[in-house]
Amino acid sequence: MNVLISYNRIYFDFRFIQQEVQNLLHELERRDNECRRLNTQAINSGQQLEITSDKLQTVENKSLIQAKEIKDLQERLTVSEELLQRKTSLLHQACEKQCKLEQELAFYKIDLKFDRLDFSKHLNQKSNLKQRTINDSPFTTIKFNNNIEDEDDIKLTMIDEQQQQGSMSTIQWQTAEVKRILGSTPDGKFLRAEDETIYNEKLLQLAFNMSELTFLQAKQQTIEDRLQIATQKKESHAVIEHLSDDLNNLQTEMMNKISDVQELKLVLSGLRADEGHGLSTDLEQVNIELKLDEIVRQHVIKLKQQSIIQPQEYDVVNESTFEQALTEAISLS
Repeated sequence: MNVLISYNRIYFDFRFIQQEVQNLLHELERRDNECRRLNTQAINSGQQLEITSDKLQTVENKSLIQAKEIKDLQERLTVSEELLQRKTSLLHQACEKQCKLEQELAFYKIDLKFDRLDFSKHLNQKSNLKQRTINDSPFTTIKFNNNIEDEDDIKLTMIDEQQQQGSMSTIQWQTAEVKRILGSTPDGKFLRAEDETIYNEKLLQLAFNMSELTFLQAKQQTIEDRLQIATQKKESHAVIEHLSDDLNNLQTEMMNKISDVQELKLVLSGLRADEGHGLSTDLEQVNIELKLDEIVRQHVIKLKQQSIIQPQEYDVVNESTFEQALTEAISLS
């Protein structure tokens, strides 16, 4: 009996131990699966963190690039605004001078009706297209109630005009060539027959000045481009200031040249019986015959090429070379 009880106790103890071992094995397996799952999650989280870090680095790089681009755009905007202000000021000055020219033309037409004075010669004697002082404007309205100068004053004025024309060593106006280009003068083209010589001279001057103005406009664009590049590259203040001064001086020169062109057109229109309607045709004939447009085109190309080859130079084209080419075209036509 005691043996049976001992056997049963041992048997049940063994069964209990087996059950506990089985439970522990299940728990170990569950824990092992949980560890594997957590390990997999950790690996996935690490990969996701690495991807997120790469994305964050990419975003930071893009932000730096965009910040630099914004800064460059702001600098370009500043330069563009400065150029716009200069051009706006230039436009206002041109509008003011255009209004004054229109007023002078109106006064001239009124006085022409009275035919009291030969204003074509008067304007030719009084106009000084190349030399001006600060207080002397080429747009001074004609005073129609002035007394006619006496003969001595007129002679002195003509002598002074001849001296000024003689000092223009780079310009040799050949009115005979203009007459040859335009051909025979039809009856009624001019208000007075003697105005033909003055007309041919002024027409040649107008063609010359308009060619120079076209070249100056191309040079202005070149300096503006160079100034913008210098600002973007953050070159020295002396370089930028020098370019700005060159641009301002060039714009002043262009304004004077525009004034000369407008005044010449005013004089030429006053000499014609059609009030200047056929002036553009005569001007086109002179340009074609003397090939002035081709000369301007070649020098503009040279200007751009030298600006690329020698960007550090301020004056990439010697203006006297351009003027000399125009003069030779006129002299050798």
